[in-house]
Amino acid sequence: MTGSLNEGSGTPRASEKTASARGVVAWGERSIAVGGNFLGTAITGDNVTIHHPPGELKRADQVDSPKGVVRLRATPSAGSLLISRDEQVGRVPARLKRGSGARALAITGLGGIGKSTLAEQYVSSRLRRYNPIWWIDAETPAQISHGLAELGRRLYPDLAHAADAHAAEWGRNWLAAHKGWLVVLDNVRGPGDVAELITACRNGRFLVTSRHTTDWEGIATPTQLGVLPLHKATAMLRLRVRDEILLDDAGALCQALGGLPLAIDLAGRYLMQNHVSAATYLQRLSQPGANILAWRQAGEEPGPAVATVWDATLDRIASHHGQLPGRILGVVSWYAPGDLPADVLRYEDLGAEDQAAVDEAIGRLVAYGLMARSGDALHVHSLLQAITRERGDETGSNSLRELAGRVLLSAWKAADRSQRSRLLPHVAAHIHHGGPCSGDAEYAWMVIHYTEHMDRVGTADDQVRVLASILDETVPLLGADHRAVLPYRLALADAQARAGSTSDITSQLEDLIADQTRVLGPNHCETLWSTLTLAKIYQRNTSHLHQAITLLHRVAADAHRTLGPGDWTTLTARWELADCYASLADAATSPKAYTSLLLALAYYRVVLSDAAQTLGHDDPLTYAYTHRFMEFWGGRKLVALDDPICRRVLAFSQGAAGGKRLDRIRRAHELRYRRPR
Repeated sequence: MTGSLNEGSGTPRASEKTASARGVVAWGERSIAVGGNFLGTAITGDNVTIHHPPGELKRADQVDSPKGVVRLRATPSAGSLLISRDEQVGRVPARLKRGSGARALAITGLGGIGKSTLAEQYVSSRLRRYNPIWWIDAETPAQISHGLAELGRRLYPDLAHAADAHAAEWGRNWLAAHKGWLVVLDNVRGPGDVAELITACRNGRFLVTSRHTTDWEGIATPTQLGVLPLHKATAMLRLRVRDEILLDDAGALCQALGGLPLAIDLAGRYLMQNHVSAATYLQRLSQPGANILAWRQAGEEPGPAVATVWDATLDRIASHHGQLPGRILGVVSWYAPGDLPADVLRYEDLGAEDQAAVDEAIGRLVAYGLMARSGDALHVHSLLQAITRERGDETGSNSLRELAGRVLLSAWKAADRSQRSRLLPHVAAHIHHGGPCSGDAEYAWMVIHYTEHMDRVGTADDQVRVLASILDETVPLLGADHRAVLPYRLALADAQARAGSTSDITSQLEDLIADQTRVLGPNHCETLWSTLTLAKIYQRNTSHLHQAITLLHRVAADAHRTLGPGDWTTLTARWELADCYASLADAATSPKAYTSLLLALAYYRVVLSDAAQTLGHDDPLTYAYTHRFMEFWGGRKLVALDDPICRRVLAFSQGAAGGKRLDRIRRAHELRYRRPR
């Protein structure tokens, strides 16, 4: 039945008399009469709005759904790209049946991870199973209400002119009263936006997608969606890019994109539209300022670019929870993507009020899917890190990069050896993404420790490459004799020496020692170590052994006086002296060979004694020195019966008295090299 509406104008006209006869009449200027089943809004012009209550409408429980009521996603994804989620789709029905009450499944995860795509594929596979199937864009409560109102109007056309609020309430009541339906609530901001709806409508199924990963208990069964494994990510890219010529390095590209479906999809579109290879895309991805992640395909409705997919979440966090979560995300974007110990992020370094504020900020990042937690480790997607770094660079400020370096250095200084090994990948990432940008000498030594680790697990050439690139950046900014640059120069020279390179190292070290002596002083540990490195280079050539011995005596005496007998520099200098004298003994003839061998034995003995006393017999360094000495002296003993020099040395050095004799010879010999103070 259609209602009637008349507007009054003073004197009744014929039509108004007819309406009056039916009991519907308006008298007076701009008066309104409403009769029948009028649904909607009447406005008089005097800023008065009348919402007429509906009459003679059926209750929601009295209306059955027509057959085949289906509303799918407004912007469907490419169907051929959905196969990568077949396994997860197969798990949805079982999870929707779990538990009692509201049967709802919340698919959560990072933006661009494929939550809506997974929901879309499940819905497409269940078109005959549920009726109605209704997709609601649910980013805000207003959108949810509008989606329910449209559902109500679709099920009961008499609601066509009803206000949204009334139609939404009717749609909600219909869901509560009927079975067999499936409602998709897509891109829900958080559990609180849908908790009342889901718990009130217990007879059907809700499939929720949300970036909010926590607090779903009692509302929906949560399942967090992860990135694609490499083989599936590569298969997805191959579905998008049919031209095999463009797919060189496809696996490397998918690995760099971190298995994020949105990024892989857009990369494939980029390859096809611009006819560039995966290798070229990968190269552009690593170029600072290339902004390739902001690309959108031409000729389509603007969809989310990878660079903007997380904007809404970041803005929401900032508006509701302040700047600290964003600052933490900005800091960790300079580290490795995974296995960051949470205790690295300390409130003193981050400028937070207390540690509770930092813990809560991390919790919010985890809740919004921007960060994941596994035990005490934090994980961030590599593309989110890249975008965060890129935007930091666009501001023209290195503040977050420098803050990340300070935070990492603070954690490094507080860590023991095993904890430091866990921090090494993050030191490496910070170097790779821009390297040291401040004049902090302590940071320099942390970086050098990492490069020494590179030498142990790789080659000295890798260490040389990294140190050379750091110097290329820091020397123009700070100067070659800056306090923070000197350690890099020393480490580079030391690495080049261990790599076997001798070209220009001698002159480099001489220049470095001169700068260190002027800036740090002659007895500073770095100056001594540079001198020790120069002596080792001389030591390689037997014709320069005496130059090496002179430098080593100087380093050993200064290090013993300023650093102590058990310091690494003191022990190393004396050990190298022993090696030099052993080499002289091999090259000389009696009686010089005899004296050199006695001195070698004397220095080996003092190193072993000092290491045991200061470091302990079980220290790895003491053990290493003992093992090397046994190799050296064991071989000498084997030839002692045939070598008269070795027989004399054995006889001279045996027992406690022999040890004292060796000490006297060593001290007397050192007087020859003592520098005036």
